[in-house]
Amino acid sequence: MNRNDLIIEKINKVYQSVENVGFDIALDWKSELSYSYYEGFSSDIDFIRKGSLFSFLGMVINHFYRSTLAFGPEKSEDKENGEEKILHDITIFIKIFIDNFEHLNKDFPITVFFVIKFLFLIDNTKKFEDRFEDPLYPQYFNILRKEYFSNIDFSKYKYYSEIKEELGFSYNYF
Repeated sequence: MNRNDLIIEKINKVYQSVENVGFDIALDWKSELSYSYYEGFSSDIDFIRKGSLFSFLGMVINHFYRSTLAFGPEKSEDKENGEEKILHDITIFIKIFIDNFEHLNKDFPITVFFVIKFLFLIDNTKKFEDRFEDPLYPQYFNILRKEYFSNIDFSKYKYYSEIKEELGFSYNYF
């Protein structure tokens, strides 16, 4: 199976999970849905780019609501039932999201808005530096704050249903 087939398979599983249970329910980012979705942010294939961004949004929403942790390890929370959690380094996602921001925002401005909004909410609840252990690209926390958080108009979009319309989804769990 090539990389495109693998990411398409994972994206389809994300879509199916959201269709079945909605976004606010904990999705299994640690095993069944585990994937480096940021690899799809620069894809020329619309389905992969859109699905990768949607998956990242799901990860940040689930992480913010603490329904499941997609990123880590979190300081003082890096063990679950005595086992190391297998989590993603949020800074890799943030770095590649920022690297592809113009392209993603041009095509999917509503979804990008909600990604930034939930990253802001995660950071505002507890600063990224105080939350995550040994991130690979910690400098991107400040870039995100200075260049993206400071320019966000939280009243611009209010409902998940706007994402549904932008991405062309037909199901109702938004």
